[in-house]
Amino acid sequence: MKLNTPYPEQQLAYTIPESIRILRISRASLYRLFNDGALKSKKIGGRRLITHKEIERFLGLAA
Repeated sequence: MKLNTPYPEQQLAYTIPESIRILRISRASLYRLFNDGALKSKKIGGRRLITHKEIERFLGLAA
């Protein structure tokens, strides 16, 4: 399934550094969004991932 995105290869989830680049915000701002409950993440093992759908929801792009 291909989602409408400006990125050529669609991922289902992004790492913290990838999310920072996509959202164009600082690491501190990203963690503030987590703490405020505005953005949700999933922990898998020791990694924190943000799903593509969650980024779309946060940006108001969800269908």
